[in-house]
Amino acid sequence: MEKSFLKELSILYVEDDDFIRDEMAEFLSRRFRKIYLAENGSLGVDLFKKHHIDIIITDINMPIINGLDMSKIIKGIDSSVPIIVTTAYDDTELLIEAIDIGVDKYVLKPIKLENIVNAIFKCAEQLFHIREIEKLNSVLQDNLSTLREKTLYLDNILRYSTDMAIMAINLDFRIKYYNPVAENIFGYSADEVIGKTVMEMHILQNVDHIRFLKAIDIVRKEGEYKFTIEMSDNGNDRIVSARLSGIRDKENVLIGFVMMANDITQKRQSDLALRETRKRLQSIMDNTKAIIYIKDRTGRYMMVNRQMENLLDISKDEIIGKTDYDVFPGEAAAFFHTNDRKVLDTETHFSFEEVFPHRNELFTYLSIKFPLYDTNGNAYAICGISTDITERKKMEKQIRSSLREKEVLLKEIHHRVKNNMQIVSSLLKLQSRYIKDSEYKEIFKESESRIRSMALVHEKLYSSKDLSSVVFEDYIQNIAHSLFSSYGINNSRVKLIVRCCDTLIGLDTAVPCGMIINELLTNSLKYAFPENREGEIVISLQVYAEEDDTERIELTVSDNGIGFPDEFDCMQAETLGLQLVTAIAVDQLQGTIELNKEGGAEFVISFNKLNSSV
Repeated sequence: MEKSFLKELSILYVEDDDFIRDEMAEFLSRRFRKIYLAENGSLGVDLFKKHHIDIIITDINMPIINGLDMSKIIKGIDSSVPIIVTTAYDDTELLIEAIDIGVDKYVLKPIKLENIVNAIFKCAEQLFHIREIEKLNSVLQDNLSTLREKTLYLDNILRYSTDMAIMAINLDFRIKYYNPVAENIFGYSADEVIGKTVMEMHILQNVDHIRFLKAIDIVRKEGEYKFTIEMSDNGNDRIVSARLSGIRDKENVLIGFVMMANDITQKRQSDLALRETRKRLQSIMDNTKAIIYIKDRTGRYMMVNRQMENLLDISKDEIIGKTDYDVFPGEAAAFFHTNDRKVLDTETHFSFEEVFPHRNELFTYLSIKFPLYDTNGNAYAICGISTDITERKKMEKQIRSSLREKEVLLKEIHHRVKNNMQIVSSLLKLQSRYIKDSEYKEIFKESESRIRSMALVHEKLYSSKDLSSVVFEDYIQNIAHSLFSSYGINNSRVKLIVRCCDTLIGLDTAVPCGMIINELLTNSLKYAFPENREGEIVISLQVYAEEDDTERIELTVSDNGIGFPDEFDCMQAETLGLQLVTAIAVDQLQGTIELNKEGGAEFVISFNKLNSSV
């Protein structure tokens, strides 16, 4: 094909996207003589009628008249004009429809320049061959003396046609020309068929004599006839797409016929496989309880399953091609559209809770939405799988309501336990006023502080949002404040330092730890700093992760007072307070207790963290 022929072609480009249209116009104008632009199919038809257009490139989805409808109109005017369709959707049904209309090439968006150039080149090559045939036919009629030379030239052109079988037939239906591609498709050599009739060679295996004559009659009247040939070679079935046209002289007198054909077996098999795959996919979708749907980037439904039909009480055919705004109330449609845009804009999957109206009721669905990608890796659609969670939401609401009721009840229990303990503590305090013996009075005082430390836990739980645990540092500060006040200790003389990790402690841990701190802090305040001696008391609680994924708590109570005698053993202590400490640490908490006597007294209690319980 000559470069000048390619340069002189006029091209009509139809695209509703201004940016793409302008960008492609600039690209095409550098390569071809004349470029015509249209923004919709209606304008494209008008331009085709007014001007001599060689090749048409068109988008599919456009306003007024879409690309396929425009192609159908133009093919009805001139079936020989090559049409290239561009689309962002790798859709089997669109492809089949385009083939049925007679579209020559199919290019996916976003358009790669090499792809569109290749498509234009192939269409131009086909157009070039056709025009060369027309020119050569004209030359043959004008000058019979150059017939051999021109026939040879024509043969060279047709011989190197890459994928099209060409067969020329005279008015007696005898084969006059037969190119190498025809040899490959029909299985006969040129020497075998030249001079023989089409019917004699049985080339058109499934086209009987009557049908062939009808086809010839249609060509005489309308100019061309398209049909398919079903062939069988050694058990291998093949399908050939053929087009029969007339050859006319300068006076428009019919002098013969030309048939162009190509093997579409593989393409037809691919189409059938795609249809079968789509059918199986639809069956899978229809037999799931979830609602499943696919929408294009503009929000139009491409596929839906039976559950979607049941939800909307309309058929698939009434949904396909529509948007949410066509089938749902406006507020719900806007919400669905916003969620869809989030998925497509970020090209990430998301889960949404979406409310679907159905028969005057509202149903809650958990929708998982994710983008679908074409062969170029571009997101061309969105798929949604929506599961009805209405009953689950109702159960959750009931559970939350039940939990709120239990929380109120539990708060009341903690409140009453705290009040009862405070009553007991107050009774002990009142009773101690009548006790003259200082030793007994001290016993009552210590019992009162123990009960107060337990009541304090319930007071903290009652005022806490978390009914199962307390902020331990606040709890320690409250115990210490009460004991300092009870023993009349000025915190400027004996300083209290609290070091606690940022953690919540459950009731099963808080009560025994509070008892231990109460006893050890009482012991320090009473005995560690005699004769107004100054010092400090340190209370520390730390949590450490163990290798077996458990947690170990280490509670330390220390002072820098006068300490204990060297021979003192806390495990053999005779006082009630230290006996309580060892019993709680070892027996209740299943831990260990260690006494360090250097520089005062330091008790280290270590145990595994208990599960919180209320």
